[in-house]
Amino acid sequence: MCITGQTTRKCTSGSMSQIKDDRRTRRTKHLLSQALVSLMMEKPFNAITVQDIIDKADVGRSTFYAHYRDKDDLFDHGLEGLFHGVDVDIAGESNPGEPGLPSLELFRHVGGNYPLYKALAHSHGIDRFYRTGHGQLSRHIETQINEYVAKTGVQPAMPPALLADYVSSALLNMLKWWLENNMPYPPERMDTFFKQLVMEGVRRALGQR
Repeated sequence: MCITGQTTRKCTSGSMSQIKDDRRTRRTKHLLSQALVSLMMEKPFNAITVQDIIDKADVGRSTFYAHYRDKDDLFDHGLEGLFHGVDVDIAGESNPGEPGLPSLELFRHVGGNYPLYKALAHSHGIDRFYRTGHGQLSRHIETQINEYVAKTGVQPAMPPALLADYVSSALLNMLKWWLENNMPYPPERMDTFFKQLVMEGVRRALGQR
């Protein structure tokens, strides 16, 4: 039998095999990601080889290439997973009367994963994180703004894509400062700083006062 949520259904041998394959794939990807993070604590990203990663994860080379093109692909997929986690978590963060921006949840997320971001900084991978993160964050914020505009009928004073790019840059720069200074304030205080600096401009850009 297969249990899915509150329902129970019969499983074929094929579906059972698929479940096992999915679990094995997730486990392998997790091992590879953890190996990369561990290695980034030891040396710069550019000095890490695929052989280093598979030795640390204790998987075969063919297994690695079954999932990733190279170490850069592994790195990028790891970042996508991080931002996907943030996208899921921010569902309840928006306040009534303004578009939902993921500032508080992002500060909490980074604070809760400090060893990872410390590893990124140590391995000189943090700039790559900011470049990749800026694009993903900008797209998410632009979606939030467009949904807000469609819902409220406001007339933005500037293109949503431009506003999203500005907000994303401001948020990531504050995150960078926070990390480089060993997180001197809690996530909630940083979120307050961010909103004091940015939200007034966002409201004006959206035709609010």
